[in-house]
Amino acid sequence: MGFVRSSLAFILSVILFVTLLLTSIFLTLSWSTNYEIIKTGVSDYAKTFANGNSFFNLTEGIQAMEFYCMTHTNFVINEGELNLEIPCEVVNQGQEKVIEYGINQVSYDYYYKNYSCEFLDCVQKDKNFFVLFSLKAHDFWKYYSFVLLILSLVLFGLLILCVKNKSNSFIVLGVLLIFNSLILKSLIYLINLVPEKMISDAVSLFFSRADCVFLTFLILGILLIIIGIAIKLISSGSKISGEVSKVQKKGKVDDNIIEEKVKKAVKKEIKNINKKKSK
Repeated sequence: MGFVRSSLAFILSVILFVTLLLTSIFLTLSWSTNYEIIKTGVSDYAKTFANGNSFFNLTEGIQAMEFYCMTHTNFVINEGELNLEIPCEVVNQGQEKVIEYGINQVSYDYYYKNYSCEFLDCVQKDKNFFVLFSLKAHDFWKYYSFVLLILSLVLFGLLILCVKNKSNSFIVLGVLLIFNSLILKSLIYLINLVPEKMISDAVSLFFSRADCVFLTFLILGILLIIIGIAIKLISSGSKISGEVSKVQKKGKVDDNIIEEKVKKAVKKEIKNINKKKSK
């Protein structure tokens, strides 16, 4: 029975480790794909994309826009996949404001775009990689990080049932969390070693919140180890206290027995003395 328990606990620990690793990755992707982070991270890519359009080709383009805005309220750009309407009041503020407005608008449009395909289908079948920078991607990572978190809690509950000493399950979970946090930290380091800067920057964008997840897992792991050790110490203290109580009770019982024996002996001796006196 002990061997079965140990084997089952080991298997659950391995599955829990993998689940926690996936949770840390999906949670990182979820936190890294909120709108503000995406908008900031893709600004360079948006500038590169925009530089291929006359809209941003710069002096002549802005002059043409200003001339057009003398008789219109909005300047419309419709070239390829770029469909953008810029208020003339922004155009009149100069080139930098026009670029800033264009980047913000493009980022917003692609992030909140209503994609007709499911996330994985958009990437695998339709080859629409813009979906990676969208709310759909954020919701996908968020949903599955939540599912994996629930699965991790279920596995931890099963581990508690399998382990004879319950405090060990908290220590095991703590160690697994710390180990996973270190793997995540190593992954960030490896991404930064990619020689192609554009690829490295793109991947780094999706792991921009990895340090937050790393710290979360590390702190939780340390706390769980402390909780496990505390439970172990309390349990040991209770056992020692119980043994002391047993010894004390046994001592009291022995004292009572000795006291009864002494009383009986004294009474017997008194009776013998009285008999001698009566003779």
